[in-house]
Amino acid sequence: MRFAWAAGTIGIVIAGCSGGTGPDPGSTIEITTLRSVLVPAETVQLAWSVKGSDGSVGSSPSIAFTSSLPTVATVTAGGVVTAVAPGTVTITANVDGATGSIGLTVAEGGLVSAAGGTVTGFGGALELVVPAGAVSEATAIRIASATNPILDPTAVAGSVLAVGPEGLTLSAPATLRLTFDPARRPAGLPVADLRIRRFDGTAWQPLPGGFADANANRATASLTTLGTVSVGWVPPPAPCLAAEHRQFDFWIGAWTVSAGGQQIALSDITEAPGGCAILEHYRDGGGTVGRSISYFQPGTAMWYQTYVDNAGNRLVIAGTFENGAMTLLNPPGGGTQHERWRWTVEGVRVRQQATFTANGGASYSAPSFDGLYARR
Repeated sequence: MRFAWAAGTIGIVIAGCSGGTGPDPGSTIEITTLRSVLVPAETVQLAWSVKGSDGSVGSSPSIAFTSSLPTVATVTAGGVVTAVAPGTVTITANVDGATGSIGLTVAEGGLVSAAGGTVTGFGGALELVVPAGAVSEATAIRIASATNPILDPTAVAGSVLAVGPEGLTLSAPATLRLTFDPARRPAGLPVADLRIRRFDGTAWQPLPGGFADANANRATASLTTLGTVSVGWVPPPAPCLAAEHRQFDFWIGAWTVSAGGQQIALSDITEAPGGCAILEHYRDGGGTVGRSISYFQPGTAMWYQTYVDNAGNRLVIAGTFENGAMTLLNPPGGGTQHERWRWTVEGVRVRQQATFTANGGASYSAPSFDGLYARR
């Protein structure tokens, strides 16, 4: 996943001017900059020229510069812009009635030098502590919200960030801290099992030295190569050996899914390393691709499933395994009105059904989904 940062941008806004000894009527000021996207504390020198109505180009040392938002960026009389805080700003030049302007963006991030530095973003949700010697010269570190490059039910929703320049390798590892919303993690998964991961172009890889602070809702790890990062579930080093973790194993396999006697989808259900979760990869003939993670939480003695698909849907269901059936409810905990998802074994096949109740489970509707899984 690549993130391009703007460079070499030119902005021009034109206005007329009156006579006198300055520019002739119809003159314009053209302003250019090598970088139109800055980070706080970064500076850039503007260049400008005055273009007459006859096409002639000259310069004027007496041009006055102003910033539309000094809280975002300031500008000196000599045209040096200093970024202050994230936002957008317009720098305007004026001389004897002729004006020109250029728009600049200050992105989340910061400037670090060979002496090191700390970069923060999004109100402190990200903190990157860069040690001395990690970079050889002043380097702008840019941070941006990003979409997950893959369908990933194991990620904490909203935690994906691009830290750039992507691919920049530090000479010494930095310490990366990400604050996350625990309510947006995969349902049922312990906060202690969350880690910071970096996308390697194919999959999420956990960063070294990672741990999560459940009290602060913050994950910490070492980062050497900049890129796309997120907080997500990483299988714990110790395997999950309790019998309850094996209750959903009957769903593991490579399946053809049929409804009404017609094939509608393929689904591959696999066991996560260590046996601590069940992972689903579903794709139907209409282009829908879905993935889920199912996890048994010993603390609540319940199963939780978080499902996401390529249409942007996210479903969280929870329940228990009883009498040979896995029954998970939406919303978790049920209620007077709820949806019931149930998996049962039928010989060598597995049936998955979704039904609805409006009376607390006294009765259920006909299935809105009735899929029969047969091994491929």
